[in-house]
Amino acid sequence: MQPPQTALNQVPMEEMRAEQEAGASPFPSRPALLVHWIAFLLVVVASIAVRLECLTCKPFWSDECFSVAFARINWGNLLRLLWWREANMSLYYLLLRLWLHFGQSEFFIRSLSVLLAVATLPAIYWLAGLLYDRRVALIATALLTFNAYHVRYSQEARSYALFVLLSTLSSGFLIAFLREPKRRNRLGYILTSTLAVYAHFYALLLVAAHWLALRWQGIPEQDANATDAELIAQLRRSWKIIGISVLPLLIFVAKTGAGPIHWIPRPGIGDLLRFFIYLTDGMPVIYLAACLVALIPLKKDLLARSKTWETWRVHFLFIWLLFPIVLT
Repeated sequence: MQPPQTALNQVPMEEMRAEQEAGASPFPSRPALLVHWIAFLLVVVASIAVRLECLTCKPFWSDECFSVAFARINWGNLLRLLWWREANMSLYYLLLRLWLHFGQSEFFIRSLSVLLAVATLPAIYWLAGLLYDRRVALIATALLTFNAYHVRYSQEARSYALFVLLSTLSSGFLIAFLREPKRRNRLGYILTSTLAVYAHFYALLLVAAHWLALRWQGIPEQDANATDAELIAQLRRSWKIIGISVLPLLIFVAKTGAGPIHWIPRPGIGDLLRFFIYLTDGMPVIYLAACLVALIPLKKDLLARSKTWETWRVHFLFIWLLFPIVLT
């Protein structure tokens, strides 16, 4: 006897029906699919090109020098420093230690971040495809390819490219689990979320945003309350496992407090304004206007308190976007 089909599993059928009503075929033709994948391949090639361009134009700055020196020391000193001083980004330091066995040049050392950044493209394509469709997935991939901040930090011997990759995969596995509650998706979520925290402490904010999204909205598009309760129970177990897995980092934070980051000044209004000016390449007003125009079609979903998939995914993305920044 097959289990009853939930409304969430019916979403693809509803989307195909909408495409049919709009006059589009729900099954793209082979030439259309070929063009789509060629476009995706070109985006990936462009991503590699812009990240390798001028990769060694600037010498290592102090944090990159620290990364390399940290990865080169003997295991005893490395573990001692991880426990007493620099547990943040520990996963990256271990990966870099392995990477250095194959090359020592500036180009090769930074190419680890390039590799991780390029690997994020199929990850974000997968996540956007789960949330929307192939067209949105391709657009999201292209936007990340030419995102100036992502390009910059994928050219540094630091953990930021790894952090973005694992954060994207974490959210992807969460959505995959909600749409297809299988063990492999739940295990993927636990693994990538845990590794993301070891890549950067701020991944704890991502896991908190996931919890908040489900706490605020509940499970999307489920007909049976028993199914909702079972999924929530599995997610709670997952969060407990993640918490236990990152316990050494939590102990480190409790032990050292703000010591490792005491040099960071408390941000003020002026810092926030400068941040948005940098983020928008000196055009915050134009950027804000473009965002407002883009939000007009989403007005109904933003204001609705509904568990339909279309509404839930919009709320999820906004919580993911805003909660870590506002809390920080």
